[in-house]
Amino acid sequence: MFAQVKRHWRGLYSFAQSFVARSFKNELKPTRLFQKLLPTLVIITLTEIIFRNTGSGYSVIIIVLLSIMLYSAYQFGALVGVISALLVVLYNFYLIAATLHIALVSEQTLESGIVIAVVFPMLALLIGVLKERNDILLEREQAARVRVEDSAERLRFMSESMPQKIFTMLPNGKNDYMNPQWKEYIGDMQNPDWAKVVHPQDYKENMEAWKHSLETGESFQFEHRLRRTDGQYVWHLTRATAMRDKKGKITLWIGSSTDIESVRKAKRLEANTARLIKQRAQLMELNKAKDEFISLASHQLRTPATSVKQYINMILDGYGGKVSPKVKKLLQTANASNERQLSVINDLLQVAQVDAGKVVLRKEPVNIDDLLASIIRDDTSTFNDRGQKAKYVHRRRKVTVSADPTKLRMAIENVIDNASKYSPPDTTVTVRLTAISGKVRISIKDEGVGIPKADLKKIFDKFTRIDNPLSNVVGGNGLGLYWVKKVIELHGGDISATSVLGKGSTFTITLPSVGK
Repeated sequence: MFAQVKRHWRGLYSFAQSFVARSFKNELKPTRLFQKLLPTLVIITLTEIIFRNTGSGYSVIIIVLLSIMLYSAYQFGALVGVISALLVVLYNFYLIAATLHIALVSEQTLESGIVIAVVFPMLALLIGVLKERNDILLEREQAARVRVEDSAERLRFMSESMPQKIFTMLPNGKNDYMNPQWKEYIGDMQNPDWAKVVHPQDYKENMEAWKHSLETGESFQFEHRLRRTDGQYVWHLTRATAMRDKKGKITLWIGSSTDIESVRKAKRLEANTARLIKQRAQLMELNKAKDEFISLASHQLRTPATSVKQYINMILDGYGGKVSPKVKKLLQTANASNERQLSVINDLLQVAQVDAGKVVLRKEPVNIDDLLASIIRDDTSTFNDRGQKAKYVHRRRKVTVSADPTKLRMAIENVIDNASKYSPPDTTVTVRLTAISGKVRISIKDEGVGIPKADLKKIFDKFTRIDNPLSNVVGGNGLGLYWVKKVIELHGGDISATSVLGKGSTFTITLPSVGK
């Protein structure tokens, strides 16, 4: 027990030393020290005056001096208290010395003076140390309170500055705090009706998940649609985590709700894109298989059809003997049908080749003026048979393009033949050649049935046929203009069409020119 007491006083002594040292450091300025000792000096001076004039008793004086000493120690700390106590002790010895000649001092008074000389400074030191320690504790408490308030203010500022909707809830799930973003979104923050805020399709599962978290303490996470003040439901991801004390007891739920509408849209778009890419790949495979089938089937059909054509022509030419008029007529009909079949087969083969990228252009400088004049000249008999005229308008100067002459001729012939086929007798097909800014423009204008405006965009699509008064008479498979467009594009050009229903159409082919 003695060791514990000794250790306690040793600790108290060390603590007092540190406080006194700090006090000396803080109070060492003479002016400041004098100001704090002034009450003691004033009281001692007043005590002396009263003692001299009234002869007050020694005990009263000691009580007054003890009071001012205790006041100084409690008010100003250890240093001022100890100095004040020393002043009191000195004044006490002065009183004893001053009263020796009048026999007012007894042996007991001398003993009291010695006790005062020892006890007063120690008492002043103890009270001053306790006062300073109490001040430090109060300062620490105040600083801690300020830190807590600052921390709380920072957290509140952060929560109110974040775009997310922040909330806290009590352990039983009741609302505790919601940042201003909630008010902006749902309006009423005091008593929100979650049955109206959460989408009806999400509400039941949402509440079950939240109830499970409240019962188990597990973190809450749920994607649901929350209703805005304008009535629009927006997808949010809501998370909440339990805050616990040292014993593991839940003290608060802290959570946030984040708008994930754009994220979900991006995911849906990504999924749709992936699905479309997959579908496109499948369609490409199907299209490739279709093109291969068409190419193979066309080749297989072309050989027997060509043989049939040859044998029919041989019979018509009399290689099998004389042919009666009736049989001849039948053979001519069969030959015409076979020719149409061969035409379809050739069209299919051409389209299959261009789709497969197997068309190779053998380009060379081509005088487009000579090419167009040759086409018009060769088709003159066809126009005559249909009771039509062909007109070629040009500037009679050399215009050159880099092209495959055979394929380019076939493409232009196809467009001119279409213009003729879809025009009635006594009309004119006008072919016009112009060269402007490094480009060659060929326009083919007819006076035929025309094309409805709604159908203009699809006339260059594969297997497209437009219903009109001449479509049943003309026939066709809807592949010609598709193939023409592909060939023109392979030449670095373009083809477009304009039309007025009942008055005719104009097809314009544009190609890059070569040289001047």
